[in-house]
Amino acid sequence: MTTELASAELASRGSAKRSLDEVDKELLDFTANTEAIRKEELRQAPKKRKRAYEAMTQYSKITQSTDEDVPDEPVPGYIQKVKLRNFMSHENFELELGPQLNFIVGNNGSGKSAILTAITIGLGGKTSDTNRGTKLTDLIREGTASAKITLHLDNSGMGSYEHEKFGDTIIIERTIRRDSSNVFSVKTENGTEVGSKKKDVQVIIDFFSIPISNPMCFLSQDAARRFLTASTSQDKYHHFMKGTLLEDTFLNLKEANSIISNTQENMRLRMESLMNLKQEYKDARKLARQFNQTTNLNERKMLLYAKVLSLDIEANTKSSQHLTSGIEEDEKSIKKCVEKIKSRENDISRFTTDQTLTEQKIEEQMLIISQKEGEFRMKSEDVKEYRNKFNIEDGNIKEAGRNIADCKDKIRHLSKKIAMFENKLSEEMGGDRDDMKQQLKQLEIDIQDDRNNIDVFTTTSRDLRSNEDAICNQRRTELAGLEENIRSKSIEFAKVKTGNNNFLFNFDRNINRLLDEINRARNQFSTMPIGPLGKYVSVKSEYNQWTRNIQKFLSSTVSSIVVSNLNDDRLLRNLMRKCGIRNIGVLIYKIKKFDTSSFLIRSQFPTVYDALTFDTPEVECLFIDVTFLEKVVLVEDYKSARQFLRGNPGKIRLALSLRDHNSGYQLRGANQLDSVTYDSQIKMKVGSSNEDNLAYLIQSINEDKSEMERIKGNYETLLHGKRAEIRKAEENIKSLAKDLKIKNDQITQLSIKVNAVVDTGLLTSMNEEKQNQEKAIVVYENSIKELQSRLDKITEEVVPVKEIYDAAKKDLREANNILDELKTSINRRTDKLEKYKADIKKYGYQKEKYSDRIASLRQNNELLLEGIEKQRLNLQQVCSIEKLESENLPNDKDELKQEMDKINRDIKRAENSIGVSQERVVELFNESRTKYKEAHRKLTIIETTLEKLHESVKTRVFNYKSNLNETCLSATLDFISSLKLRKLTGKLVFIKDQRSLEIYVSTPGDATERSVDTLSGGEKSYSQMALLLATWKPMRSRIIALDEFDVYMDQVNRKVGTGLIVNKLKDNLRTQTIIITPQDIGKITDINDTSVRIHKIKDPKRQNNSDNTTN
Repeated sequence: MTTELASAELASRGSAKRSLDEVDKELLDFTANTEAIRKEELRQAPKKRKRAYEAMTQYSKITQSTDEDVPDEPVPGYIQKVKLRNFMSHENFELELGPQLNFIVGNNGSGKSAILTAITIGLGGKTSDTNRGTKLTDLIREGTASAKITLHLDNSGMGSYEHEKFGDTIIIERTIRRDSSNVFSVKTENGTEVGSKKKDVQVIIDFFSIPISNPMCFLSQDAARRFLTASTSQDKYHHFMKGTLLEDTFLNLKEANSIISNTQENMRLRMESLMNLKQEYKDARKLARQFNQTTNLNERKMLLYAKVLSLDIEANTKSSQHLTSGIEEDEKSIKKCVEKIKSRENDISRFTTDQTLTEQKIEEQMLIISQKEGEFRMKSEDVKEYRNKFNIEDGNIKEAGRNIADCKDKIRHLSKKIAMFENKLSEEMGGDRDDMKQQLKQLEIDIQDDRNNIDVFTTTSRDLRSNEDAICNQRRTELAGLEENIRSKSIEFAKVKTGNNNFLFNFDRNINRLLDEINRARNQFSTMPIGPLGKYVSVKSEYNQWTRNIQKFLSSTVSSIVVSNLNDDRLLRNLMRKCGIRNIGVLIYKIKKFDTSSFLIRSQFPTVYDALTFDTPEVECLFIDVTFLEKVVLVEDYKSARQFLRGNPGKIRLALSLRDHNSGYQLRGANQLDSVTYDSQIKMKVGSSNEDNLAYLIQSINEDKSEMERIKGNYETLLHGKRAEIRKAEENIKSLAKDLKIKNDQITQLSIKVNAVVDTGLLTSMNEEKQNQEKAIVVYENSIKELQSRLDKITEEVVPVKEIYDAAKKDLREANNILDELKTSINRRTDKLEKYKADIKKYGYQKEKYSDRIASLRQNNELLLEGIEKQRLNLQQVCSIEKLESENLPNDKDELKQEMDKINRDIKRAENSIGVSQERVVELFNESRTKYKEAHRKLTIIETTLEKLHESVKTRVFNYKSNLNETCLSATLDFISSLKLRKLTGKLVFIKDQRSLEIYVSTPGDATERSVDTLSGGEKSYSQMALLLATWKPMRSRIIALDEFDVYMDQVNRKVGTGLIVNKLKDNLRTQTIIITPQDIGKITDINDTSVRIHKIKDPKRQNNSDNTTN
């Protein structure tokens, strides 16, 4: 077993007492493994060459520190390109990375951290290592069925991995599906797949030294914060040793020493046991000599036994021949199955070829159909054009007919008026005729104005009615949402008041079931889980108006359950899946208690910490350590909050402000204002008693009712104004209609008067009008004849066009029929292909069945042959074949048995005189001899093995100490060089016996070096960044990544820290570095180097981030 497995076994055994055999086996296995590793290291030791381009390792070598080993071009193994499809917030994303230093910048929520998560998952990492979910399907973009990660690794130049196979680029793809397991694919630069298993990916990343499981190589936000803010020297030492893998070496050596100590203790017991076995062997040998007197009987008995063996060998040989015949028959059956499978595969190949040809024909037919459809549309347009011409001419004919009818109606009307005027020619009419005509003209103008005004007011009334309906619909929608909120809160209020409400249901409907499962599995947890955390937090009564705003800020934490380690995390997530829990998170955190007074901040505004109370000090410390709630202030007006943050209020970085009862504001710095919508469920207690919760619910219900009344009032005011405008418009319409009727009556009266006083000139004009109408009828009738002629011509012209149209339609229908036939053909072939594949699977199953039976028969035959061979050996040991054939012995087993029984009775009488049976004496003699020799052999092996192991461990301890000193020295020198960039001095002090790491730094004004904990915030942050770079230096990982290291730094420290990273890492050709930050690096520090690339990520709201900016 490997050293890692040995460490795991040692941890699982603890201090339990083990048997001698277990210790011996463990020692032998461990030594054999150690020897194998040593031989493998010797075998794989690189030959001396000009440049050290062998596969990279996390442990530096002395020879690797020379100038000759520094490469003059990037070493292969870095990530060239990242492609994401439906992964987290990215729909279609592509990013090209440089071989050295890369900065990925963008706003919060733009998907920066998702890139690091994709690299980790794409290289075989676990979802739990990324703190981005509990399972792979959590990483699939919402609304899609699968996600795909594609990584391009450089494989060019010296030190490439199987370049003749992969080329200059290795492509690694990982596909995650909701309905099945995830799939890996390893491809060459041409896209040819050469591997589809996780171990294929693991071999490649091991070759290039990309330790995806090392938390110091791919630091997430949480991991970076834990390392950079490690509070004790022991924590710093632990992080350093863990990142450089020296911790694993230390634990393996510790385990080896434990095995040696246990074995040395057991050697003494082994020696005593060996002496006892030796005495038992001497006593058995003495007893066996007393049976020499029965030698003749034993010899005869052995001859009879040999004869029985001979008969058994003959019978077993026949059985073996029978098994061999069965194997041959099954092999023939397998051959038939293989032939059938090959036949079906040939059929599949043939049908697949036909299928491909048919698909090509379908594509060609679809092109033909597309062409036919184009021709059909053209002919349809021609027919449509003729139809339009026909309709136009036909419409003209109908219009002329209507005009003729109108002319005839006018002639009848004129005839009546002429008769009336002829009857009244003799009558005279008083009054001024010119004045009446002027009045008539003015009335006609007024009537036209009234009609126009009526149209305007009618349109206005109709628009106002539409606006009224829209306002009513909007009012119903808003009031329905508020009424539902009031109803649910009233139900909750009633339950709380009667004591029937379960507060935990606000987290998840199945939360009680989960808590019961946790309680039943309490013995399986190393530490009992705590949560949901909202159960242990209460909002003070005087801050109840802030309840939902604070809950929004703490939403992920109050809805989480705390476990202490990864094993408890896996156990809890299994229980959550079992109970169907979807809304509860898991927080890995070791509960501890510390003095919180040093974290509290004095401010003119209260903080979130001031507004909350906690059930236990441990929960209070957890919230301070995880959420930084003591650095978040509560300011009712967001303008005041913004003014406060502009004043640079020290450690305060976030402010919460009120907006309305459903939403609020979150302000980060002086320039970022985000509006947030509150959750509908309350997941924190309000006040310190049930009455406080009731009071909060009443207040919330009253606020909703007040909001509903306000909305009703606003809409009533708006509707009242609209309805007043509608009434005014309708009144205007009625007034204008009434006035119009009066004016029409006046026009009628005036017309009668004016016509009554006309002279014969009016009569003449009426007769002329009648004649004109009669002439118009003649013109219209002639026009109808001409139009009918045109219509006939159009009908003649459309006949050939219609024939071409029908032919095109027929061709299109025939082409579609051919396409349908091709599709039917391909469907039939698909069915046959499925059947052939099913046949292959069936024959494969039969082949496996025959193979299993052959394996079983062969195993039985081998056992039988082995037994026959043993019987022959036993026979040879008893007597030779020649002697057996020369003796006169029965050939029947029964006769042999009778004679053997007689001899046994004679031997029994001899045994009675001694008191022990001969078989037992022989058995005791053989057992004691075997035990003694076996024990002596094992003891000799153990002594030799123990000596080898002891020497090996001594060598490894020496190498470990040398490697530790070299690594610590390398890190210290790198740390010192980083401090010099800021004109600081200092050192790293590794106290190995105490397993602690002290950091001492001296500023230009200091007389002596002092602990980093006593420095100012900027110098402390800089020193911690220098420690991180010093830890990275000896790790020699091909790729390292850091996610949002500067999120809690101010602008000055962020600029200095970024400058340090650029200065130290930009020229490193052995390591590709990926730094993720929400800050605009170009504004923070001046970077003008081709080895540094800045990638600006756009917000994912466009649903496509493939267009990213890279500097």
